[in-house]
Amino acid sequence: MVQEQPEANPLTSEHRDALDTAIAAADATEEVINRAKMAGIDLGDLPEQIAAGRDQARAIKQAFFPGQ
Repeated sequence: MVQEQPEANPLTSEHRDALDTAIAAADATEEVINRAKMAGIDLGDLPEQIAAGRDQARAIKQAFFPGQ
């Protein structure tokens, strides 16, 4: 009986750091977006794009770096 080896993580700690940076930047940008909306600035679909990117970065981080 052959025992399967666990898959090695293809992402490195540098990738995790880049994901953390992207998530933090998206969070900071959300604050600026809220201020721009209060000022009546039309941002089009930018808020949705940033939220989607942040959600994707979080999902990647959770899949490859659970609990980190």
